[in-house]
Amino acid sequence: MYVPSINSLKNAFYNAKSKSLRSNQRIDLAKNLKYSTFPRNNELLRFNKLSSYYTLPQKINNHHNRQYGKDYTTYNNSSIPKIRNITTSVDDLIVNWSDNTDSRYNYIWLRDNCNCAECIHPTSRQKLHSSAQIPLNIEPISTMMYDEGIEILWGKELLKNISISPSISSKNAIHHKSLFTQNFLHSYKSKRNISSKRLNNLPVSHWDAALIRSKNLWVEYDHFISYDRVLLHALIQIWKYGLVFLRNVPEFNSLDGKAGIIKVVERIGSLQNTIYGNIWDVKSIPDSRNIAYTALELGLHMDLLYYEASPGLQFLHCLKNTVNGGQSTFADSFMAVTRLQQQHPKDYEILTKVPMTFHYINDGHFMHFNRPVIVVDQANDSMVEFYRAFQQFSSLVEAPESRFELLLKPGELTIFVNRRVLHGRRRFDAKSGERHLKGAYLDMSEFKDRLRTLLMNE
Repeated sequence: MYVPSINSLKNAFYNAKSKSLRSNQRIDLAKNLKYSTFPRNNELLRFNKLSSYYTLPQKINNHHNRQYGKDYTTYNNSSIPKIRNITTSVDDLIVNWSDNTDSRYNYIWLRDNCNCAECIHPTSRQKLHSSAQIPLNIEPISTMMYDEGIEILWGKELLKNISISPSISSKNAIHHKSLFTQNFLHSYKSKRNISSKRLNNLPVSHWDAALIRSKNLWVEYDHFISYDRVLLHALIQIWKYGLVFLRNVPEFNSLDGKAGIIKVVERIGSLQNTIYGNIWDVKSIPDSRNIAYTALELGLHMDLLYYEASPGLQFLHCLKNTVNGGQSTFADSFMAVTRLQQQHPKDYEILTKVPMTFHYINDGHFMHFNRPVIVVDQANDSMVEFYRAFQQFSSLVEAPESRFELLLKPGELTIFVNRRVLHGRRRFDAKSGERHLKGAYLDMSEFKDRLRTLLMNE
């Protein structure tokens, strides 16, 4: 039996060569047309026998250990070409690699992505400057190659920004030095490299009923819970095909009493709370307020389109099934969209532009959202234009007349729209006393639901 190693899994991603049709869409399919979010990619993935087999590594004690993630966010160093030489142009640093390829890096982007301790907070790993502070005419005083990368000495200081404290601004003064490693520069060498670094370009396979029946998508629950490699195998199947199946999932875990479905979800992430709660039951109920809780046939659909951010993954755990019928059905919407684009391009264009209305008005809820059935990715080629526009926007946001300030006192609480009201904090002296705030988030759809329901009941 062939046993793939972690490295073979990694290499399978980056060495996949067979091209597939574009699948950089997010598809919404209500009833028979509902919504979900999918990874962006352009290539098929070939895993040899990986679809059928996985190996069992050392057992882990903490399911939050996610070593598998590192294998897909970094490159194999031995396969990265070396920097042969560098030259400069008016706007870009040009790197010539040992594989006889060149790559260009805009000066604004490079300065904005300096990774030194003066630009990136050493423990939080967050930026200490705004992208709007990078001068549009910035250029290096000097560039120099070293063993692991490139050193750049900059000739302009950052633009003043009233939200940045003087002590931080002074550190980013004229003659600031930035170091960029070969690994970093290579990971941004091309759009493909960038997408791979961010897990946006991992390949998927479109499928129909015949193809998916030929794949082994089953994983043992105990192995899924206990072994990182099995978890990785399952996540790859989910990414590649959009679904996977687990066997022998208990109703309740024998060790901690948690529901089996909760153990499965928490092996990947956190439960998402919705109007149906953290977990919910799907069974036939008399006078049900949800068609899923009836014995009627359910057409192919995606759940909760009336949410601004519909759930990414859905989990269904069968506890009992002795009825006649009731088979679960699945279809690959990516395959359908690809065929639509090929065979009916005008219809495809319409579905990317015309929004549909999705709503749920029942049982004390008033949920509503509009979106096109198909949402495509947007291009991002205008580097200088973006920074110029961002500076213009930032100058309006940071203007003194735009800023409202107050000192919160004990017992006071603020609620604000995170996607509208920008927020920050003035610098303070940690030695002068104690500052302790607690924070929380609420989904925007839940807020709108509550607001509409209260208004409707007035």
